[in-house]
Amino acid sequence: MKASLALLAAVTLLGACERPAENRKAAPPPTLITVVRAEAGAIEVGELTLGTLEAVLDPKVGAEAAGRVVRMLADAGKAVKKGELLALIDPTDSALQGRADETEIRRIEALLAQQERLVERQVQLVARGFISSNAADDAKAQRDALRESLAAARVRREQSRRSEAKARVVAPFDGIVEARIAAQGDYVKVGDPLYRL
Repeated sequence: MKASLALLAAVTLLGACERPAENRKAAPPPTLITVVRAEAGAIEVGELTLGTLEAVLDPKVGAEAAGRVVRMLADAGKAVKKGELLALIDPTDSALQGRADETEIRRIEALLAQQERLVERQVQLVARGFISSNAADDAKAQRDALRESLAAARVRREQSRRSEAKARVVAPFDGIVEARIAAQGDYVKVGDPLYRL
């Protein structure tokens, strides 16, 4: 019985040692758990990257004729199609040269026609024995020289036409104008860049 009494005294004493309720910490609230049924499906994995692309080639549209830029028709950001007019270089010098070449061609054609008639007369006179064959040969040489001069004048006319056409700067391919390098009123030489596409 002594043992029971001692055990009862010990339990009573231990119960008296318990802390008061106000000093105890409150238990954390229960965690909310959501349950979802698993379903099979595809998962897309992607990566978002920010950067700058730089072309290996730096396509610049340049002047193929020298002169003053009279019109710039495209600004940065504009989409252009192949063959679209981008700029116009003053074609006056090429146009004037073309007119001079046309005049020179007509002059040489007139001289050549006259020389052809002279050769015919010279050949007839040689056949009759009125003049030496040297005179006819000289007339033929003059005619041949005029023919060559006419061919050279026609080539110069084509060069003038080509130069006049090159005063029109067009887009070589479809693209977007990245930068406008020249401005209206600038004097450009052959090869000077006007735009970057």
